[in-house]
Amino acid sequence: MKQRLSADNTVACATCHRPDHKFSEPTAVSTGIGGQKGRRKAPSLVNQADALLPHFFWDGRAGSLEDQALRPIGNPIEMGMNNVPNALADKLTAIEGYRPSKGTNCFSARRSAASVMLATISPTASSTISA
Repeated sequence: MKQRLSADNTVACATCHRPDHKFSEPTAVSTGIGGQKGRRKAPSLVNQADALLPHFFWDGRAGSLEDQALRPIGNPIEMGMNNVPNALADKLTAIEGYRPSKGTNCFSARRSAASVMLATISPTASSTISA
């Protein structure tokens, strides 16, 4: 789906959270950029809002949805993007379809990760996200 979220443009969230496997995967551990093997299996995303809130990941290490959304992107094994969210913002705003509308800066580092993730799903939504 959105492989451009990874440092080398090869891994998307759906690489591990596969729709055809209830948004999990059939393997024991996840595989990230460069074929690197992670230490955990990607959990299913089905019904997770009810099951995990206010804790995210298997071990509850993320305290918010925003934190959870950025950690796989910045993880050197999973998606490998350094300096998240700044590098992610720079990468997305360099792509014409993701540029914010004139007079706005929806991808600034102050923006929430949820807004960045929404914009990657729907490029036209980026101009409607408020600060």
